[in-house]
This record gives sequence, C-alpha cells and structure tokens, in this order.
Amino acid sequence: MAHVGAPIAKEESHCMNPVTDPTMERPQAQGRRRRRGGRGRRDGGVSTAQPGATQSPAAPAATAAETGVVERDEARRSETRRSEPRRDETRRTEARRSEPRHDEPRRSEPHGDEPRRPVPQPSADVSAFAALGLTPELLAGVAAAGYERPTPIQEQAIPRVLAGRDVVGCAQTGTGKTAAFVLPILQLMKDRAPAEGRAIAPSALVVTPTRELAGQIEEVGQALAAHSGRRVVAVYGGVGYEPQVKAVRCGVDLLVATPGRLLDMIQRGDITLSTVSMLVLDEADRMLDMGFWPDVRRILHKLPPTRQNMFFSATMSKQVLSVIEDTLNKPVFIELGGRATPVDTVEQRVLPVSRDQKLDLLVEYFRHHEPDRTLVFARTRHRAERLSRTLNHKGVTCAAIHGDRSQGQRQEALDGFKDGRVKVLVATDVVARGIDVEGISHVINYDIPTNPEDYVHRIGRTARAGASGIAVSLLTEDDVHELKAIERLIGATLERHDLPAFDYDKREIPESHLVPRKPGKLVFNGGARRSASKGIRRKAPRRSAG
Repeated sequence: MAHVGAPIAKEESHCMNPVTDPTMERPQAQGRRRRRGGRGRRDGGVSTAQPGATQSPAAPAATAAETGVVERDEARRSETRRSEPRRDETRRTEARRSEPRHDEPRRSEPHGDEPRRPVPQPSADVSAFAALGLTPELLAGVAAAGYERPTPIQEQAIPRVLAGRDVVGCAQTGTGKTAAFVLPILQLMKDRAPAEGRAIAPSALVVTPTRELAGQIEEVGQALAAHSGRRVVAVYGGVGYEPQVKAVRCGVDLLVATPGRLLDMIQRGDITLSTVSMLVLDEADRMLDMGFWPDVRRILHKLPPTRQNMFFSATMSKQVLSVIEDTLNKPVFIELGGRATPVDTVEQRVLPVSRDQKLDLLVEYFRHHEPDRTLVFARTRHRAERLSRTLNHKGVTCAAIHGDRSQGQRQEALDGFKDGRVKVLVATDVVARGIDVEGISHVINYDIPTNPEDYVHRIGRTARAGASGIAVSLLTEDDVHELKAIERLIGATLERHDLPAFDYDKREIPESHLVPRKPGKLVFNGGARRSASKGIRRKAPRRSAG
C-alpha cells in the first residue's frame, strides 16, 4: 500500500497550491495580506486541483518552501518601493538646496519689492558722522558698533569717497582706516546685480593680503551694514572651498578676498567681477612685499575699466605709488601723521641683551610685568613656534600664529587671545597688518624686523583708538643696523633701558650714532675704473686671427 500511495502524493503535490486553494492550511501566511501578481501561482492563475482531492504528506514541506520564497520576494519589492521614493525625494531636496538663492529677496534688504524695514534710532550721539553725509541706516550701524566721533582719516576720506573720487589714504595704525572705506562703499552701492549663470557679481571688491585681515574687514563690514540690508562676505584660502561658495551664492554686495582664493573662484566660474564699480586695495605695500602683485594685476584686468579705486595703508612707499599710479584716475592723496610714524600714545623702549640671554630676558620680563594680552613678534615661523613652546614650558600661557598653521588653528589662537584665555600670542608679521584686538597692553619685538616699516605696523597693534600701550624691542649685537634704520624712518632715537635684578652677561652693543654704515652688496656694472679699485682686472679682448 505504501508503494501505491507514493505516486498519488506526488501528483497531488503538483496540482494543489496553498496560495490559490482557500481550503488548504497556510500556517506561515497567516496575518499577511494576499497580493495579486507575481511569479508561479502568485500571478493570479487558476488552480488545476480537482475538488475533493486529498492532500499528501509531502505537500506541507513543499508549501513551506514556496511560502518562504514568496515572503522573500515580497520583502524585496516592498523595500524597493520604500527606498525609491526616498531617493527621489533626497535628490529633489539636494537640488533645491544647491540652487543659487541670490536672486531671492531677503527680508533685510531695503531694495526690491520688499518693504523697507524701520531703522532704529541711534543709541548714541553720531551727529559727527551724520555731518559727513551718511544715511540713517549706516548711522544706526555706526552707533551699534560703538563709534562716537570720526577719526581724522574718516573725516577726510568718507566725503571724498562719497563724491566718487579715487583716494590714496595713508594714516597711522589704529586710526580706523577700515571704516573709512567701508562706510561710503555701503552707501554708494546700487541694487545687487543679477547673477551671470551661476557666477555671482558683487558691486564692490576689497583685496587684502592676509586671511586675518580679510576676516576683520568682514566683521567690521557686517556690523556697519546690519541695518542697511547689504551683505558682506569674505573669501580666503586655508579653509574649505564649498562653504565659502555657498555663502557667496546666497548673495554678496561687498566682497572681501585674498588674491589667491579670489582667482580660484573666478577660474571655476563662481564669481565674476564684471559689475564691480568700487575697488579697495588694503595694505597695498604688504601685497607688493609678499609677492602678490602679479595676482593683483590679473585681478585688475578682470575689472571694468571705469571704476572707483581706493588704496589704504599705514605706510606708502614711493615704490608702491609708482606701481599703482596707472590704476588711479586723478586721485586725492590723504596723508596723516607721516607715512611711517607711530602714534604718540605708544611708549617705545629698547632692552639691550646678548644673543645667548635673549630668551632668559624675555621670561624675566614676564615675571616682573604680568602679561595681560601681550603680542610677541618673531622673525620666522620656526622661531615663533619654538618660542611659543619654550614660553609654555616656562609657565607663560601662550599660543602661536604663523603661516605653517592651518586656518582653524590660527583662528582658535586669535579667538583665545581676544577673549582673554591666552595672555601671550607669539606671531610672525602675518598679524602685523590691520588686526584689531582691543586691550593689547604690550607689543614685544623678540626679533627686530629687517624692514623698518614692519616695525611701525607691529607696534601699531597697541594704543589703538586713542588708548596707551608699551612697545619693547630686544636688541642684540646682530640688530644694530636694523634699529638704526627704524630710528631713521620714524625720526627719533629710542631710549635704552636695563631690566632690574637681571644678571647681564658682557654686552658689546654700540649706540645708534656709533653704528657704522651697513656695507652694501658689491655689484659689478662693467666699469673699468670701479673694477680696478676693487682689484678686478678686466679681461683682455681676444684678437682675431689674421
């Protein structure tokens, strides 16, 4: 009997299907909704099972296997249906986020179809700024920034810039040159130009040599433009490219940039300078010294030929004036306090010391004078880093900022110095131009600069906006020629002092008037008499044969 029943069970397992036959048990399919379509018996076909046929023992095993396949297939399709709409929605969301939004009117913009927001009344007396011809929106920003009276450079530069004149301004450090060009630029701006494709077109451009200076100008510009609806954005190297592109695509009226990053964004098609009507070169002499002038020339060629030009710096040499002369159109020259004169409120001192005791004298100076926001300048990046580590080892909390550090590290050190967490900041000349940190009590030249004009920029970090400060220079026997050049530039002889209770070694440092003239480089110019006086004999000409 067992042999006869086996073929019958096999035949019944062929024709019976638990999915299509409602009389059959489906223990694994309970609680699941039956779907139409699919492969095999799930495609809605008609069952060929005979009514009243009995189920064989082998059918439950086949039913469980087929049910498992059905469930796996349905799970895959369900996951596919769930994931596909999500991927499409993600693409649409990313597309909406990546689309430029500079053409959309912002709530804070006074131009366009948006109604002008009421301008708050200035909280302080800014009548002196109002006399310069500034609008109420800018006066509200001036009051919010804490300005009370315009500085001499602001009094002379703002009306001339508002009149559309080219301006070359030379004033002492800490006299408010940034606001002298930012305020009139914000007022002269027209409505934001539409983008050319994906390239954003700013109305005004400020080119500056360092990242720190670009960030400072952006900060000042955003504070002054808070109630005008103008947008100020800074772009510079050392940080990610995409975040700055996103900031620019949100719209920009005044663009502050370093030369390298600006050329990079122009080359990639993210910025166009075809609508720039006002150009500012801040610290033009520094850009010339740092070798940025070829990049600046390339930027100038991309600007419209008709524009308003402004140049501002604490020092303006004849070399710089000769270079920028062809870019100016009947400029107005504003020179206050001399081309390289420190402010009168800076007390300048010189501490003579031997080369081997230089570091010990600096540590001893910090022990006698509690460091309270002190800026120390070193000549090279390596010396700045090594000096910072040594001072921390000696118990003086300090940080270093120089070109070898990333922008994040530099910004972290500068922020710690601003909020008082770091008492001493060791830096190279990267922060000697335009960085405005309030409350710097001391500036120490651990290494006297080889360029005399850098000395003026260094000590200008203290005694800003009428405050007082102290500038100390450590003088060794190797720096006497540099000190003499500095004294010649500023037109004064710096007093020399000794630190009490410091055990000095033997020092052989002459006074400035006893320092011999620094020998120059010998350059052979082909003069026979000059060559003979230096012991150089002229080579006899070769005679031709015959």
